Amino acid sequence: MPEPRSQHRRPRHPSRRPLLLFAVLLTLTVPLLTAGPGAQAGDGRRDARAPRLDPVRARPADDLVDAFGVQTHLAYPGTPYQDVAKVRQALTGLGVRHVRDQLYVGRPALYAAMRTIAGSGVRFNLIMGNPISWETPELLVRTLAEHVPHGVVESLEGANEWNLKGRSGWARELRQHQAALRAAAAADPATADLPLLAPALGMRTGFQALGDLTGSADLNNVHIYPGGRSPATWIAELLALALRHVLPEAPVMVTEGGYHNAMNTTSGHHPTPERVVGVYAPRMLLEHFRRGTERFYMYELVDEGPEPALVDPEAHFGLVRSDFTPKPAYRALRHLLQLAEDPGPAIRPGTLAYEVEDAPLDLHQVLLQRRDGDFVLLLWRDVSVYDRVSERGLRVEPAPVTVQLDRRRTVAVHRPSRSGDAVASVHGSQVPVSLTGDVVALRISGDGPAPSLPSRPRRVRAHLDDGDAVVSWRAPRLRGASRIRHYRVVRHPGGEAVTLGRRARSVRIPVPPRATQLRFAVRARNATGLGRASFAEPLGADRPAGR
Repeated sequence: MPEPRSQHRRPRHPSRRPLLLFAVLLTLTVPLLTAGPGAQAGDGRRDARAPRLDPVRARPADDLVDAFGVQTHLAYPGTPYQDVAKVRQALTGLGVRHVRDQLYVGRPALYAAMRTIAGSGVRFNLIMGNPISWETPELLVRTLAEHVPHGVVESLEGANEWNLKGRSGWARELRQHQAALRAAAAADPATADLPLLAPALGMRTGFQALGDLTGSADLNNVHIYPGGRSPATWIAELLALALRHVLPEAPVMVTEGGYHNAMNTTSGHHPTPERVVGVYAPRMLLEHFRRGTERFYMYELVDEGPEPALVDPEAHFGLVRSDFTPKPAYRALRHLLQLAEDPGPAIRPGTLAYEVEDAPLDLHQVLLQRRDGDFVLLLWRDVSVYDRVSERGLRVEPAPVTVQLDRRRTVAVHRPSRSGDAVASVHGSQVPVSLTGDVVALRISGDGPAPSLPSRPRRVRAHLDDGDAVVSWRAPRLRGASRIRHYRVVRHPGGEAVTLGRRARSVRIPVPPRATQLRFAVRARNATGLGRASFAEPLGADRPAGR
């Protein structure tokens, strides 16, 4: 606040004029100096008046796309899945790379369909029979090796929801079948490298009865159907059950989850209108992604047949209708995946200093970074937009927030459940957003390309030889990343690490006496840092087989 003027006029003093001129110049110059050399208003440099914001580490944008899959039923006769060309078109239009299906013996049309779809870059996770089927794990593995080319299948899975079959010994049967599947897959070179998922259980029950499957599976496997509730329902609880009882510390895949639109059903599985699933579907994927789920498979791609009465839930889980017209959920997921899609070498994402001012308590968020350096900030609220009991939509009171950025940036505002195009554009350090029930995505200009990490080493193998484990691998494909500097091989359990030169392709590592459940991780390092690991478990000496 300026001081009040004196009632007495001060005498003029010629010697003060240079000092006054210097003060004025200093006042005008300080803001420019604070902003940095050459800074001008609106040039994107930090505003000296902007608040200090904590940096947030981003995740690679393409990881979100890689974390999404969808269920198909290519072997179901009399369903839209028999039109393989349209199935392939629906998958590529959605932008999905991972499909879950089931393998059967003696189905040449199934194998041909898998080959056709794999031609678009899609890879399969396959359910491998059940405990009482004549299609034994050995027969299924042999079928896979003989009829499906290498690379089409990326993982295998135990029996599906066997706990719901009403059999008193289901848990024992399931454990025996899973062990047999592990042994059969490990014994065949065509499947020995494939990770094996634990069997999925139905109706959120049976985890404790199934028990620990360490040695028989590599990843946990969970099914989560909210039944008309908000997408976050039961996720934390079911992931915790799998980690506590089945495979402690192993990654988790959710191989089924979704909503059906049979609005006239009388079953206990509550329906959800198509327009509501269009809001919930992107949130469902993001809720799993933010919790570290390895992959979430939406159930399912196509409605299994026309059923105008809307009574049968099994006919209405699709992201597209039986005539392949897209539902709102299909369009919303496609828009979200397009924002994140960014194939190429792995990157080391940077940080973005930002803050969501006036954020509601139910706000959830994920920060991604693309290879070109742009960030994608995803914001959504954990709120219900539908009452499943009264079967009525719920109005969500808008929550106005401001995304405060570290400096002036160019921001495109997207709402994937509403449109594939940006709904607003801002150039500044403050972005006003109204949050309701749908996902809001901000694509925020970055500071230059993100540095690339090495991809995973290929064809990692391990075998036991005279008390040692011999681990071998092939070099990763660089795909734009800088050249490899060295490799790092880590033995688990124990954590012993060996570092080798960039030309190394194998290493001999001593194995402690009576060691079990051995697992080796191989990673490459370049100038940016360590890339992702590839894993191998040694075969032989009564130790369980691995991928």
